[in-house]
Amino acid sequence: MRTSLCAVLFLLSLHGAVPPAQRFGGIWVATFKGVDICTLEIKDDGEKIEGASKDCKVSVDQNGDLIEGEKPDGSGEPEPFLSPKVDGTVLRYQQDEDGTPMKFELHLMGEGKADLHFIGAPITIKPIKFERRP
Repeated sequence: MRTSLCAVLFLLSLHGAVPPAQRFGGIWVATFKGVDICTLEIKDDGEKIEGASKDCKVSVDQNGDLIEGEKPDGSGEPEPFLSPKVDGTVLRYQQDEDGTPMKFELHLMGEGKADLHFIGAPITIKPIKFERRP
């Protein structure tokens, strides 16, 4: 019993040793009704984190729930993250949306799962679920 507890504590200590930024690195995709509606490409070197969103077309109803909208056509340029910062399991960043800064928070929800929160958006938008793709 004591050996098992020590093994669990050792594994937990290893998990905490991974720099927070590295937990965010990769390609994150949100889908709605089987269609990719937004892609986040996040890179890190263990000390610096950067990223961009690509092909994001999010349509919501008056309650902030996703609704079917226009499919991204893949022709848009990636929109870089501005001032990305990791705080535990949250990646905070901004993007310039037609001259207006928008704030976002990507919350890790488990292995390969995250929720994107829109901070201070002019309309209600509920968090959007993302999954990391290989």
